[in-house]
Amino acid sequence: MDWTAASVQPLVRPTPAGERRVTDAIAKDYKVGPSVVTDLRNRKMGYGEITIALALSQELMKQNKTLSQSQALDTILAKRTAGEGWGQIAHDLHLKLGHVRNELKKAEKQVARVERAEKAEKVEKMEKPEKPAKVERPGR
Repeated sequence: MDWTAASVQPLVRPTPAGERRVTDAIAKDYKVGPSVVTDLRNRKMGYGEITIALALSQELMKQNKTLSQSQALDTILAKRTAGEGWGQIAHDLHLKLGHVRNELKKAEKQVARVERAEKAEKVEKMEKPEKPAKVERPGR
């Protein structure tokens, strides 16, 4: 299965505060600075794609202990920029996507939680004012 940007991006964009919360959560999960996630967002990557890239880079670092997080991520992103799909990248680097899929589901749940929290924070609809009583017309 090949994941595309359309299949992993949320349909509703979170507010800036919501984006910060999701960015911080992803950064914490993958032990990178929020600036790494923000940089990937600036490259027009969705949160799902960012999660996949970071998860694959961590798997690559486990396989090759000499790579830093930055080097591993650059390797993944270079293949992605060259047009390879996530499945092909994992296959080429002898990585497993099962763990990555679980991480993607976790990230999607975080985005959904942020969106629900933001909806709850919005001001509730004002109640409709009551209609005034009909005025009696004289002579009727």
